[in-house]
Amino acid sequence: MSLRRRALAVRDRLRRGRSALDPRASSPADPPPLPRPADPLVQLRPAGPLASAGGLRTLSLAFGCGGLLGLASLLVPRAPSSRAYVLLPLALVALALGLYLWFLARRPRPRWVTVAALVSGCALVAAAVANDSGASAYALFFVWLVIEAALLLPPAAAFAYFTLTAAVYALALALAPHTGSEAQRWLLTVGTSGVAGFVVGHLRERTLAATAHLSAAANTDALTGLLNRRGFDGVLERELERSRRSGRPLSIALGDVDGLKAVNDGLGHQVGDRAIVAIAHLLVAATRTIDVSARFGGDEFALVLPEADAAGARALAERVRTEVAGSSLVPAGMTISFGVAEASAGRATAEALVSAADRALYDAKAAGGDRTVVAGASAGGPSAPLVTK
Repeated sequence: MSLRRRALAVRDRLRRGRSALDPRASSPADPPPLPRPADPLVQLRPAGPLASAGGLRTLSLAFGCGGLLGLASLLVPRAPSSRAYVLLPLALVALALGLYLWFLARRPRPRWVTVAALVSGCALVAAAVANDSGASAYALFFVWLVIEAALLLPPAAAFAYFTLTAAVYALALALAPHTGSEAQRWLLTVGTSGVAGFVVGHLRERTLAATAHLSAAANTDALTGLLNRRGFDGVLERELERSRRSGRPLSIALGDVDGLKAVNDGLGHQVGDRAIVAIAHLLVAATRTIDVSARFGGDEFALVLPEADAAGARALAERVRTEVAGSSLVPAGMTISFGVAEASAGRATAEALVSAADRALYDAKAAGGDRTVVAGASAGGPSAPLVTK
């Protein structure tokens, strides 16, 4: 291939890369980006009880314990109106549901499974009360269910479930043999379950808020507000999995600031810190909403670039490099070098992809800095870099 053809090919790849990174230049036929949370910290937070299998295990234990207590209650003296031939199957159904929920809890399930289990529990307790008496102690199980709903459901859904249990309990009391104290029992049982549910729900919200705060602190760089290395690794793992499922490209860019030590030594660390913050702002301003910026510490930055190939990632890195070199907020002599790598069969893991980008960054620094180097096609073999300056 002649030098002219090679230059034209590189120019076309750069043009495609810029188009991939500029939503205004994208073709209407291009598929839209896959949905992602606006805040990358959202996908790094630990799963709450609703999204985890632990919620179903808790419900499973509640059903199991309720069934066992129901069986035990049949062995002690009962009201003459109590229908043991109905209460026994209800207790056995509760045990069976507990075992089934334990089986389902082997992996996370959608929300409707939790809601269906809670509604089934409400029906079982109502049937037990209706077939016992208006003074039935089985109504205490409503308190269990409201507490479970407050723990596992969002506040609005938990309140709706509390309202449902209050209405169902009133219906059960209307069907049960009357003792004359139904209104009092309804008021005390519903009031107790409401207070217990409110306390548990309040504690749940405070726990989730504290968890989100701690997760943000653990995944954020204190100086720049970007993700730190821990946060970068978490986002990269998720984007790699998303890339495998969708078949869309994924690239990363590792950046290293040139001349930071000289600025720190000559002008002071405060000036160096302000320059690092300015570079972080330039990174965020130059990237798309689906891109994620991170700072590893010191003078090292990183970018996760979903749905961008190596050419697109190089175009973005060049944009950042040019803006850093020309920014009035960055002291003279401070530039940035980038190493770019695209996920491929040879870079199927986060470790391999980061290693390839790191080798490309080393090549950029060894060549004098203030340039972008794209890793070769093989992460395990020698680098065949594409250099841009």
